[in-house]
Order: sequence, then structure tokens, then C-alpha cells
Amino acid sequence: MFFSSAIGTAPLVFDAPSKALFISSSLSDKADISSYVESYIDSTGKLTLRDIINRNKGIIFTPNADHYKSQTVNKVIWIRLLVKNESSLNSEWKLIPHASSATEYCIYTNSDTFSQTTGTDIPMDDRAESALSPVVSFSLRKGESVTIYLKVTTGTKQKSTGKVLIELSPGQIFEQTEKIDFSFQGMFGAVMLFTSIFAILLWLFLRDRSMLFLACISFFALLYTWEASGMNRMVLFRNSSLYFLAFMSVINQAGGFLSGYFFYNSMLPLKEEAPRLRKIFATLTYLQCLMALFRFITQNNLLPLDLLHFAGILWFVCMVTVVVYFLIKKNRQAKFLVVATVLLAACATLYGLALEHIVPAIFLRSFQVGMVVYVILLGVGAVDKVRQIRLEKERLVREQNIMLEHKVEERTRELNSEKEKSDELLLNILPSETAHELKKHGKSKARSFEKATVLFTDFKNFTKVSETLSPEELVETIHHIYSEFDNIIHKHNVEKIKTIGDSYMAAGGLPVINDTNPQDVVNAAFEILHFIEQEKQLKIAANEPFFDIRIGIHTGPLVAGIVGKKKFAYDIWGDTVNIASRMESSGEPGKINISGSTYGFIKDQFECTYRGKIHAKNKGEIDMYFVEGRK
Repeated sequence: MFFSSAIGTAPLVFDAPSKALFISSSLSDKADISSYVESYIDSTGKLTLRDIINRNKGIIFTPNADHYKSQTVNKVIWIRLLVKNESSLNSEWKLIPHASSATEYCIYTNSDTFSQTTGTDIPMDDRAESALSPVVSFSLRKGESVTIYLKVTTGTKQKSTGKVLIELSPGQIFEQTEKIDFSFQGMFGAVMLFTSIFAILLWLFLRDRSMLFLACISFFALLYTWEASGMNRMVLFRNSSLYFLAFMSVINQAGGFLSGYFFYNSMLPLKEEAPRLRKIFATLTYLQCLMALFRFITQNNLLPLDLLHFAGILWFVCMVTVVVYFLIKKNRQAKFLVVATVLLAACATLYGLALEHIVPAIFLRSFQVGMVVYVILLGVGAVDKVRQIRLEKERLVREQNIMLEHKVEERTRELNSEKEKSDELLLNILPSETAHELKKHGKSKARSFEKATVLFTDFKNFTKVSETLSPEELVETIHHIYSEFDNIIHKHNVEKIKTIGDSYMAAGGLPVINDTNPQDVVNAAFEILHFIEQEKQLKIAANEPFFDIRIGIHTGPLVAGIVGKKKFAYDIWGDTVNIASRMESSGEPGKINISGSTYGFIKDQFECTYRGKIHAKNKGEIDMYFVEGRK
């Protein structure tokens, strides 16, 4: 077979002794030559290179790679490849035996023979060349032939179901591709590491655990991808033992599955809305971790790799089911997760197709690109979740503030209402000026008034009439009468002082001083007489007992105020009060009896009848007048 190299046009001939194969093409990248080699399975694993070369012990090489398809662990395969350069150009080539844990190879040329070791299980510094993939290098001078023998171990106690893939690549192309791959893997690692650190910073700032799980996903995805690509051996664990690498593989797998489970669990309300699905998801996650640990403990002997892959597929299907379930329930975060999951699955599919050479080799990097996009979308979803939580908290705070404001307003209205009631009650007990002074200072000073008019009323035969009424009827009657008295004196700017039994006392000219208080009190007295007369006529018509009333008025100086600390009462003191009381007791029913002092103030407005000097108890002879009406 012939390959035209990208380094010029040097045709290469791979000579198989049993059958000549000629392939002519322009080789500008890696090419699978697995089917163009001869192979022999060493069932004992004890054959030496000398035995193989000399074909001792009945060794027979056969063409094609059918020998690679087996379930045997630690399978040792000897491969022979004869390459002849029939061109006039010298060239460098790289042979890449994939899926091999260790490869011993020997190259025979016309002038030299040498043997070296490479493979994924070989420490980087012990390999023939430092590269992401195990590689065998050889040179072809013009007209030269080389015979390459490779002793391939397909896995360190690892069951494999596929053939050993052997590729050939021009040296310069391989080195260029290696540099590109290394740079790409480095950029991928930098992005994923940055994402992990940024997610941790967000976790410290936002205190949302989904950010911490996102950082773990990004970190373990980096380690897993680097393990698959060989970057772990190249950068992190150049000379680490196989035992340590196997342990790190378990950590990568367990960490990836656990962080994925806990991230999705923190993003979606699995515990509240899908507890059964959450149990299944958790069971598959922990089962995956235990299987990876079991393979590590048993050194891959007792648990097939296919079973681990099947469990991983089940876990991924369960994850997709979880996302779709919440997408159907119109969960906002599920939208981000389903897009991220679908993109990752698509990129992983393209990566698998590229490995099988179904799609171009550029898609070999699709998995890393998909993983970056996947992590970014998860981060966007996590930030959106935190934002939604904060918006919801702000909404709840606003609603609570509104409710609190309504409660405060309602309580304020209640307090104002109670205050108004208490103020009204206080004003019913005290004059408004005195009440304000008492509320402001906690006390009220007594005041002297030079001109005040005092009114007394008293019912005639009150005791006799009350005996004909029940207590309830008596109280109701008195309440009815005194309530009307209150309305009347308020109408005429007169201040009620108090009631003493069946006696009613009021005063004008206080607590606000005015000059019309004698006229105001007399006008109020006439209205009281008119009201009592109306009540009397109604009682007579109903054949019920009735009251007659006497009214006495006097004008003069007095002192007004409140005393004591409890049960405040506004009261008046002075000789004016005593004389007013004598005016009432010296009067007649249905009449307004005033003193000479009051007469002097109202004589121009009212018709009065002089009664003469009448004796008043403890006061001597006092001029008294009946007020007959207005002039």
C-alpha cells in the first residue's frame, strides 16, 4: 500500500509478506492502519522479541486486526509492520498505538536496530517521547525499509471489547497537531479552573450552595477530560504510580457524579415536588460511586467496564428525566438545565462520532467545548435562581411592608379613635381648655374669675315622684332630662359643672372669659323651663308623674379648677356659688329666680319682677327678681 506524505510526495509501501497491499493517497493527518499490519497473540505473555523475530515456537503472524477483538484481560499482542520508502525523499513518521496501557517496540532498519517503551501506563519521563498519546517514532530514508515490531498490552487488568487502534501520522503533522491539542487542552483547563474559582467567589458572596456544587462540577470535569486526553500525565502526574492514577480516577468519577447530583438537587425542588424521583437519582449516584470504588479496590478484575458505562448512562437518563419533569412543570431553572444538558449530549455524540472517523477530526474537541458551554449555562441558571430568590424575597418584603403599613395605619386609626374617645370623655368631664392644659402639663392650675354666672336647678317633690318609679325608670328619666340640659347649656356657651342628686349646676363666663355670660345663662334657663314644661304636658297626657323645676342664678367672682390626682372633676368655689344655690332654693317652681347682681347685667334685655329683699340662709336679706321674658 502507498501513502503520499504531506511532507512532499514521498510514496510509502507497507509490505505484508502474505499479501501485498497498495494504497495511494495524500496523507495530511492521522490514518488508521490497523488493518494493514500482521499480528500474533501471545497467550503466555512470555515470548521475547528474539522469539518473535526468529519465529521460534511455531509463531505465525496473520494479517488484519481480528485478534484484537476479545474480552481477555492483559492481552499481549505482537504486531509486525514492514514499511518501505520507494521515493527519493527522506521522511519522519509517528506510529500511535491507542488503547494500550504499555507498548514495547523494536525497529529494524538496514543500518540500525533499537527498542523503546511507551504507553498510557508508563510514566511520562520513562516514555520514548513526551506526548499526550503514546507514540512510536521512526525515520525513512529514500529507498530504505524498516520492520517494526510492537508488543502491545491492551490494558492493565482491564476488560476491553474493541480492537487496538493503530494510527500513522507524518512527524511534522503530528507535532503540529500535538501543539494544537496541548494548547487547546491548556485553554480548556484555564477556562474550567477560572469557572471553578469564579463559582467559589460567587458562593462566598451569594451564599448559595449551588455555586459551590457548580465549582465542583467544573473542577471534576477538568480532571476527567484531562485524564481522557493524557493531560494529567503530561502536566499534573508525570511520574505518579498507576495506583495513584487509579485512585484519582475514582475521585474524578465520584466527585463528578456527586457534584452533579447535588447541583441539580439544589437547583430544582426535588425534595418537595418529586421525592420519588429524587430517591432514584440519589440511588444511581451513590451506586455509580460505589461501583467506581469497587473497581479500584479489586483492580478492575471483578466488575466489567461495560457495566460501569451502563450505570453512567442510566444516571444521565435519570438526570434528563429530572430536568424534563420540571420543564413540564414550567420551572424556570429547568429551562437553563435542559438547554445545557441537550448541548452537552450533542457535543458528546459528535465527539464519539469523531473517534469513529464518522465526522471530521475537528469534532474531537467538541466534548470540551460542550463542557465549557454546559458549565457556563449551569452558572447562568444558578445566578438566575439566586436572582429569582432575591426578587421573591424583595417581593415578600414589599408585601410584608405593605401589610405592616396597613396594620400600622389601622392601629394608628384605632389609637386615634381611642384617643378621640378618651379626649371626648375627658372633655365630657373637663372644659376643653382645662383638658388641654392637663394633657400638656399633667396638671391644671385653679383660676379666679371676676365675673361668672352660676346656675342651679332643682326638681320639686323629687323624692315623692321617684318613689312611684322603679330605679331603672328613675335613672332613665333623669338621664333623658340631664342629657337635654347638656345640649341646651352647650348651645348657649355655658359650662356644665356637675350634678348633685336631682340638682344640676352650670356656670357661664368660664373657663373662657366673656362679658355675655349673664345673658347666656338666663337664655339657657328659659330653654330649660320650656323643655321641662313640654315634658310635663306629655306626662300629664300619659297620666304619669312629672317634675316641676326651680332655677336660681347669681353673678359674681369665683375660683374654678381641678384638685386631686384621681377621678378629676372640674369644680367652682366661692360665695357666688353659695348665693346661686340660695337663689334656687328661694325660688318657685316654673320660675327663674335671679339675684340683684345678675339683674344689673340683664335688665336691659329681659323683663324682670322685683320680689323685694328676701332672707337667704346664712346670707341675710338679698334682692331677688323673677325673670319673666325677653323685652
